[in-house]
Amino acid sequence: MDECCGGEAQQREPAVLPDVDSGGEDQGGFDADEPTVEVHVSTASVDGDSLLFVVSSSRVFGQVRYSVDRDYDDFEALQHSLFSLEDVKGLSGMLFPPLPPSLSSTPLNSEMRSRKQLVPVLQEDEKSRQCRALEAYLQALLKHPILGTKLAISSFLIQRDAMAHRKMKKGMFSKFHLAVEEMWKEKHKDVDEFFQGEREVNLACLVRGMTMLEKFIDVAVCEHKMAVALNYLSTMLLHNVSPADSPENEHFCRTMVQSSKVMQTVKKGFDIQLKHELNSLGFALEQYVRYQEAEKDMLFRRTCRLIDMENAARALERAKPAKKAMAEAAQVTAEKAFKETTEVARKEIDMFHQHTSTVFLSALNNFAHNQCSTARILLRGLQEHLDELRQL
Repeated sequence: MDECCGGEAQQREPAVLPDVDSGGEDQGGFDADEPTVEVHVSTASVDGDSLLFVVSSSRVFGQVRYSVDRDYDDFEALQHSLFSLEDVKGLSGMLFPPLPPSLSSTPLNSEMRSRKQLVPVLQEDEKSRQCRALEAYLQALLKHPILGTKLAISSFLIQRDAMAHRKMKKGMFSKFHLAVEEMWKEKHKDVDEFFQGEREVNLACLVRGMTMLEKFIDVAVCEHKMAVALNYLSTMLLHNVSPADSPENEHFCRTMVQSSKVMQTVKKGFDIQLKHELNSLGFALEQYVRYQEAEKDMLFRRTCRLIDMENAARALERAKPAKKAMAEAAQVTAEKAFKETTEVARKEIDMFHQHTSTVFLSALNNFAHNQCSTARILLRGLQEHLDELRQL
């Protein structure tokens, strides 16, 4: 799982990558006997209307390092290929690490853009957060005991030529049909109390997580407004400064200049604090909501398997003698798929809960540490300004 919560999730050995024959002399592939893999997504660059991400990967103790350029469509194609795996039993019960949305679609960026609150320093940091989210996504795939062994991930990390892909677009009617189908299937009662309870907990956590993220955005916007107001006040104080034509006026001007410096120091404190908050708690909340949505999707897929099994059982009861054998085969297939999905889903849920608790606590710890660190820096700066004011 990735980092929810940002990336250092459950303490487990990442899966090794299989060999890939990339066809290039410097792209021999990862040896399955080598240790685990490190992945890094560096700062994105602009390529026309899209962003290019530089994905670097290597074995922990290896000397060979691979570097490939990927755009967001390549990441979507990788996710789609994992959704379409045919050699994995119980694939419907897999809790796939959620792919971060595109740069303009993240809740933090889109909300602050809509309020026109995304200042230049945060606009530059957008790319950094996107790289971090995509890096956490790849790390989560590599750490997954099943997905981390798949050839698609090795190809994505090693082969310089991007895999062929095309955007999957659905019409409005198709989306409406899926929404209606999902609505009635989600209300289907589960035969297993564990999964029924998990669905209820997931729904509650998802709602509360989205509420926390909205409140966090409100706080971030208010902090930015405070920084803007302090900057404006600092500028206005300097406008009152004029050439000193008397001792009293000279003292007044010095006081205004020093007060302006105080406002600038506090303003910088807000800027630093806001940046830390977005990169710690804000990032963690976004990841938390994505993982809750991923679990909701997994539970929904299992519910669909349950409905298929129940429908097959009813069809077998109503089947005529001539179609009895076919109905029995369909019932056995549906029951097997449901059992495999349930078995995988139980393991995924256990890993998921360990992941969210560990990573979110780590994010809160980083958030608190950054708050204290920023407060200490601001306190020292204000103390220096106070000493200077006393000397006037």
